This record gives sequence, C-alpha cells and structure tokens, in this order.
Amino acid sequence: MRCQVTVEMGANWQGDFALLLRMVDVAQKCGADFVKVQRRIPRKAIPYGQWDIIREETPFGYPMKYIDMKEKLELTDAQFDELDIYCHKSGIQWYSSGWDAESIRFLSQYDIPYIKIPSAKALDKEVLTAAKESGKPIILSTGGCNLSEVKESGAFLGNSLDIIMQCHMAYPSPDHEQGLRIMAQYYYLFPNKQIGYSCHTVSPFPAIGAMWLGAKMVEIHMTLDRALYVG
Repeated sequence: MRCQVTVEMGANWQGDFALLLRMVDVAQKCGADFVKVQRRIPRKAIPYGQWDIIREETPFGYPMKYIDMKEKLELTDAQFDELDIYCHKSGIQWYSSGWDAESIRFLSQYDIPYIKIPSAKALDKEVLTAAKESGKPIILSTGGCNLSEVKESGAFLGNSLDIIMQCHMAYPSPDHEQGLRIMAQYYYLFPNKQIGYSCHTVSPFPAIGAMWLGAKMVEIHMTLDRALYVG
C-alpha cells in the first residue's frame, strides 16, 4: 500500500467558506487522497482557562478572545453538508477530527473514511468511546503522549483503531524535534496497525522522511498564501 496524503485545512481557511472550497480544489488537483477539517463545540472542547486569552493575531485582522476566534472558525452544520456534496462532486474524500463526543456523533452521519482523534483528546475516554461507537475507522494522533499512554489508548480503541500518527503537538514546530524514530517503536508495538505521521512543520522534509520510514499516511497543513494567518 502506498502512502496516502491528507491535506489539513486547520484554521487556514480563515473562516471564509469560499476559500475552503478553493483549497479543496487545489488539494484535489495536487493529487491528495483526502482533505481534513475540524469539528468541535468550542465551549465543550476548549478548557475554560483558555477562553479569555487574547490572541493578538487572528484570521479576522483584529485581536480576539481565544474562544471567540475558535467559534468563528467553526464550520456550520449546513457548511458540512455543502462540503460533503462538493467533495463527492470533486472526486476527493474528506474526513474530520472530532474534539468532543457530540461532534463525533455529528460526523458519524456522513459517509467518511475516518474519524480522527486529535492529540489533545488522545486520552479522553468520552471522546474515544464516541469514536468507537461511530463504527468508523479511527486515526489516533499521539502528540504529547508517552508510549504507555499510546498503548493505553490503542488497547481501549481495539479493532476500531486503524492508523496511529506520530505527531509533534506544537504548531509550527522545528524539523529536528519531530521524533520520526518513534515510528519504529510503533511498528513494533502495533504490528497490526498502520503507522503514519501528522506534520506540523513549515518545511516538507519531515513528511518526506516519514514516507521513507514507511508511513502509510502523512497529514500536511495547507495554505494558499503564507502571508495569511495559519493554524
């Protein structure tokens, strides 16, 4: 099986749905296998202590509370419907990270190939349970987890877990801190799972390195203009 490529939109669509659809077009023309978005209910998924942190740099051109920015960067239910239709017509699959149980249940209604558990929720049993109950193959991102925690989550998810992604939790993060050698330990610990890499670097080289190390999936953040806010 060749390495599959997921293009992550993150916050790089700037809260502009037309821009998001243009990003889908570019990803499809570049040969990506999947595009990925995020689904969260910010006031459930984001710790209360972070809500009132002021972000000086935002996609909207002015400082905002972190919680307000995150809410403005959430796709609406109707936009998810439109994204689903658009991707089917464009010939590219999409899927999403789910940051809380309610969001995962929402995503489960769509015919998507995966549900992804973000690194920040890799040990959240409520989120993991909802993902298992979705019946969808699960991708687990492991940024910030130690090996015993990865084994714990892997055992909890069982046969529902399809791909384990090595990941540096910080974004962006330096090439030399990506810990790609950890993938070798994942191959040993999880011989029946696919191993991949979620890239949070500015350069493409760690993702290329992960492919050489046998990654079955790499996830790369996308922007159409590096002068824009990225996240």
